[in-house]
Amino acid sequence: MDYFFQIVLVYLIIIFIFGLIKTNYMKNFILALLLAIPALSSAQGTPPTEFTWTKENGLTDFVVIDVPGKQAGLHAKALDWLVARTDLTIKKSVAGESVVIEGKDDKLFSMTSLGMTKNFPGRYTVQINFKDDKYKFDVVSVEFLGDPRTGIWKPILLNNPPEAEYYNKKGEIKNTYKPLLEVLPGFFTSLSLDLKLSIVGDQNPKKNDW
Repeated sequence: MDYFFQIVLVYLIIIFIFGLIKTNYMKNFILALLLAIPALSSAQGTPPTEFTWTKENGLTDFVVIDVPGKQAGLHAKALDWLVARTDLTIKKSVAGESVVIEGKDDKLFSMTSLGMTKNFPGRYTVQINFKDDKYKFDVVSVEFLGDPRTGIWKPILLNNPPEAEYYNKKGEIKNTYKPLLEVLPGFFTSLSLDLKLSIVGDQNPKKNDW
């Protein structure tokens, strides 16, 4: 059912219940609830601007970043940003609409054991869609190189992560995955905001009168 019609249905049910209630206390409570619904629905419909990781849902599906006043040329400016970064490769580009990139990081995360720190390379795929004066930053996949000797890349299940594999019986992230899962949200939030900074540029350039 469409979200709008769900809200309408809730309103109708509450109004019906309101008509059956005889005490002023309960009527005031229902009125307060009716006033709160628009605010709650508005907050619920606002897309996130930062990535998070939760046990239930894994990594945030995507973030949406506003770039006021930069509607024209968003795609072109994103391509400029990509060209300037040696760690990112353009896999697919649709003019004015979207771009798919692949990134690599030699030290995506690190683990320390017995006083020794081991760095794990990672690679990832991100799709960026452009609409009006905003862009949608969607992390499609993430892999890490567990053992360089085998050359096998292990994928991270970003959505609905398997609890038995990633979490212990206490509901805590296992030590094997903790360094990676804790770093992913900040890593991709930072990457997304780096794109915004590149698009916006210097908003207050210093005047050079000399």
